[in-house]
Amino acid sequence: KFYFIVVNKRLEPMERILAWMVSHVKQVQMDV
Repeated sequence: KFYFIVVNKRLEPMERILAWMVSHVKQVQMDV
């Protein structure tokens, strides 16, 4: 839910960071 709140604020830098974190986590989950 926290991620959605930040995205709703439309903070571009934060969105990029969160997007990178989410994609990174997904890659890690796929590797596992």
